[in-house]
Amino acid sequence: STIGYSIQNIIENSIKSFNDEYGSLSTTVVVMNPKNGEVLGMADYPTFDLNNPRDVSSMYTDEELDAMEEDKRVEAYYSLWKNNAVSKIYEPGSVFKTFTVRELIKLTDVVKCDGYGVYDSTKILCNGGDGHGDVTPTWALCRSCNDALMQYGEMLGKDTFNRYLHIYKFGQKTDID
Repeated sequence: STIGYSIQNIIENSIKSFNDEYGSLSTTVVVMNPKNGEVLGMADYPTFDLNNPRDVSSMYTDEELDAMEEDKRVEAYYSLWKNNAVSKIYEPGSVFKTFTVRELIKLTDVVKCDGYGVYDSTKILCNGGDGHGDVTPTWALCRSCNDALMQYGEMLGKDTFNRYLHIYKFGQKTDID
């Protein structure tokens, strides 16, 4: 195993502290060695007690559990027992924006952020409200400008973008059993 006790302990304590202070329906943390992909630590919240694996009180109140039909209760158990880090598909979100900017040929290209972009008939709002106006890729990345970065992605074209994602191993199996 490549799991480090100290790293694992820090992850678990941090997740607990975060959830005690802010609360979360689900939190997952993975710490990897970026040079070789070794998993140095991994944890999920909520967790379950191996001695009492059907205790879902961290997710549901007694009233909610009493109102659940048996199939929903079983679904709740499975949800608690799975390791989200290896079994759930994540939308990469803003982290993915760095890969869009990384593959642009010119960092001086300017696009206009008007506050939203439309993708597959879905309106995706920018975090700038009414829009940021004219922006460069660097500025768009620093401000996490959804509208501008969608435009830059379109400038790359889907074939080029997919080719780069393949180089970075996106969409490929992790080889974690």
